[in-house]
Formats: sequence, C-alpha cells, structure tokens
Amino acid sequence: MDAPDLAASIVAAFRAELPEQFAALDQALAAADRVLVERLVHSLKSAAANLGAEPLRAQAAAAEAAARADRLDTVHAALPA
Repeated sequence: MDAPDLAASIVAAFRAELPEQFAALDQALAAADRVLVERLVHSLKSAAANLGAEPLRAQAAAAEAAARADRLDTVHAALPA
C-alpha cells in the first residue's frame, strides 16, 4: 500500500468510527459523567490533530475545555452537528 492509499485508509477508518464516538459521548453527557466526557473529547481532539483536521481539533479542544470546567451543557455546542 502506497502512502496516499494508507492515508486514505486511515482517514476512512477515523470517519467510520465517528458515529460510535459521538454515541459514546452522548451517553456520557446523558449520565453527566464529566470525567468520561473529558476523556472522549480529548481522544477526539488528539485523533483529529494526528490527521491534520484542524477545525475538528479546535472544536474538540473547546469541548474539552467546557468539560474540564464542568460545563457539560455546552460540550455539544462546541462540536459539529
């Protein structure tokens, strides 16, 4: 597999996992589990940074800051719909 194919495969895998990640985040928010919410958005931020997805990284960073500040009601607003 050449580099462009590998990169495309990694991005495709990341995109395929997003619905599951957002579902887990929804469950953590519904349970008001601040620690889990913070961990989930931190993981999303890191993965987005590794892929060079700067807009998503910035949104996840804002969501992480909201979770860290125990403002769980604003976490979803920081992330893409």
